[in-house]
Amino acid sequence: MPGWLLVVIIVVAAVAAVAGVLMFLSFLVVRRSKSDPWVQGAGFTTLANCLGTEGMDRQMLGTGTLAVYADEIRFLIATPRRQLSIPRRKLSITLEQFPNPGDYRPGDDPAIVIRWAENKHRQTIGFKVPDPDALKDLLLH
Repeated sequence: MPGWLLVVIIVVAAVAAVAGVLMFLSFLVVRRSKSDPWVQGAGFTTLANCLGTEGMDRQMLGTGTLAVYADEIRFLIATPRRQLSIPRRKLSITLEQFPNPGDYRPGDDPAIVIRWAENKHRQTIGFKVPDPDALKDLLLH
């Protein structure tokens, strides 16, 4: 076997090992967000990937826990810690195939998009969740 081929195999194996470790660590971080006291006691929780925001003063991109309470929705990303509380009054909830530019992949389930007004400013946030239809029904009832 040529020496260059051995080097390529070692480099590919090392990259695969590092990618595996990073995926495992990200899995542990996401699991940690589900056990955070800020989302405990919710009537419903699910893993959610925040696709983006509009009209907000901060970005919430990333995967975390979406928790549904009687009067609010909470989203928590554990590391670095970011959290958002959305009042459930006067929400507009839609399922959209194109929640933000560049995110569409053929065959994807639609994202759930939540819109609300806070201090007379319209705010929007989009999430990919395992069952967007069920979450929409839960939030609207």
